[in-house]
Amino acid sequence: MILRFLDAFYLPEKRSIMFYSLAFAPLLLFAYWHLEYPLALITPAFGFLLLLFKKSKLFNFVGASRVQKSIGLAIILASFFLYYPLVNFHPTTVFYSVANYAAFVVGLFLTFFESSALKEALTPVLVIIAAALNTLLFNSFELFLSQYINHFISLMTLILRSLKMNITTQYPNTIVLNTSNGPIPAVFSWGCVASSSIVFSIILVVFLLEETAQPRPKLLWAIVGILGTFSVNILRVTIIFLSWQFYGFETGEKVHLILGYTLFITWLTLFLCTFTKRQVILTQIKSIPHRLRSMP
Repeated sequence: MILRFLDAFYLPEKRSIMFYSLAFAPLLLFAYWHLEYPLALITPAFGFLLLLFKKSKLFNFVGASRVQKSIGLAIILASFFLYYPLVNFHPTTVFYSVANYAAFVVGLFLTFFESSALKEALTPVLVIIAAALNTLLFNSFELFLSQYINHFISLMTLILRSLKMNITTQYPNTIVLNTSNGPIPAVFSWGCVASSSIVFSIILVVFLLEETAQPRPKLLWAIVGILGTFSVNILRVTIIFLSWQFYGFETGEKVHLILGYTLFITWLTLFLCTFTKRQVILTQIKSIPHRLRSMP
């Protein structure tokens, strides 16, 4: 019955509407299970956005066989119940997480396209699970990566003192801002120091991989993008301390809550727009001397 229903949508224009409608629907379920932390929706949303970018590629693939559709539908159905095995390994997991959505997307590909199209699912799935990969990275290399926290604190101490802030450091990972209203201790953890930077770096690199540029320019742009992402995090922490200094702890915490993702999304958008328009921008820059010479 379900297979016949899907067959009715296999005209190209209907197939794309059906595919993207089904790909979008779980985001609503994901949002429901993350009402207290809606920013968790960012990586799945970017994964869906990457699916949209792939539209011209995806619908050049022929449809799946009936056997493959059955397998895909089974994976889609199973994706809604991944909570039960996952909770044994990660007790704090919610009923619908990035793992569910990633499995759903894989099942969707198997249902709609021939098996060779699965390679196009790799990058969206990688973006969807970026935050989980970051957690896995830290858990696997915690001893080594903890050293990065110490270096980050040293750098922030230098920056904050150059801005004439009255700060002291407490071992192992705390900077205390001394204000007229009392001290404000800031405890630095992996999540504060590098988590968001790594997640957005993964998104940035994956989007670059989807571009048709030569490998060398993409590598150079990826290095610039990653360095820019970590610089944005330094700017984020600096602004938070300035907010505490001049506007108090409560206002600073409100800034802390929304500033990070605002800066990271703005940076990612500007970077990707600049990369995609790089030839136009380069042409405009090269034309500046000529335009200056032609001025009366």
